[in-house]
Amino acid sequence: MQYVQEELFHFLEDSSYFYEKTPAVAMQRSDDSTARERDLTHIIYTFFEQENPYQAIAEISIPVSNPSEEIKWKFIQMSEDTNKPTFQSLNPDIHLMPEWFRPLLLETQVLYEKKTILFKIFSPEI
Repeated sequence: MQYVQEELFHFLEDSSYFYEKTPAVAMQRSDDSTARERDLTHIIYTFFEQENPYQAIAEISIPVSNPSEEIKWKFIQMSEDTNKPTFQSLNPDIHLMPEWFRPLLLETQVLYEKKTILFKIFSPEI
């Protein structure tokens, strides 16, 4: 069951840094061992920014089927000189995020909390 609808986060696709949207699915076996069904678990939004001499890649992973799960984000900054990450973190502090990514992340978190708060309060065992 989807608790959060994709359309709620359409504003992320309007960002000038938006790169792609990817559904994450989980494979589950049905009673018949040969048949499998796919359930959407997360929607992953990827953003890209080129700022000389650095490239930055950021992702926001939004859980859609489990309201007790939190939003996760990832940020990687690459050096053009060495082609290696100069900064890489999973769920880093918001103040460590670049200014272009902070508003996207904050708005996503606020919308997600608004949509899932009642599920969290009335169904704590989820």
